[in-house]
Amino acid sequence: MHSASLSFIKTSYAILLLSCCFALLAQAAITTPISRDGDYVEENASGTLCYYPQALNPRTIDVACVGPEKGDFAQVIRAHLNETTSINYFSASLELLGGTEFIVEGQGDRKIYLCLSGRAGDYTYQTMCTTVGRDNSLGTGGPSPFCKVEGGQRRVTDGCYIPNQPAPDALLTTSSARPAIVTITRTSGSSVRTTLTQDRPSVNTQNASGAASGGTSGTTRNDQGLLLLNGLILGSLVVMIGL
Repeated sequence: MHSASLSFIKTSYAILLLSCCFALLAQAAITTPISRDGDYVEENASGTLCYYPQALNPRTIDVACVGPEKGDFAQVIRAHLNETTSINYFSASLELLGGTEFIVEGQGDRKIYLCLSGRAGDYTYQTMCTTVGRDNSLGTGGPSPFCKVEGGQRRVTDGCYIPNQPAPDALLTTSSARPAIVTITRTSGSSVRTTLTQDRPSVNTQNASGAASGGTSGTTRNDQGLLLLNGLILGSLVVMIGL
């Protein structure tokens, strides 16, 4: 009987501990995907919560955080850029409070900054700071002030983005058609034989051009015709000069 009672107490204690752990997890600052004006926070493929800003928008990007509202974020954004995790919470005194696991609820009237850095779909790095008063929020209710700058951290350890990477070069498709080659051979007397050679563009270039535009194949044929005509004119001039 004593053994059964002891087992019941241990089981009850384990259930209580698990309940407390789940309650803490449920109250973490960010437990679900959140968004604000085209910016998102959600898990990446590794399960890490990351910041995904919208493509660079000149209307929301500041060169520096200045002014009566945005000036409040000048120091905290600098502190965040010196950290190595992409999402951070700071106190009013710029003390690092934690990452996405930090619990905002229950902090009362305490001033809490949230700063995030990430890479947008247009390959630009962006960093945004705002104030929050609850969990799962990218800003204290309504049009809360924020400041967003172009740029990211120098070193990132949470795997949300790789800093200091250039944007990929634009894929440019150009025609590989070569100009007509005119070969003039003088045989006997004043007789001149003119040979016109026209190289065709490569198949890969034609396919790439066709994929970019439905009317590209017709344009390629027109270009070839113009090259042939130019070659014939040049050949005729050479013949006339030779005569």
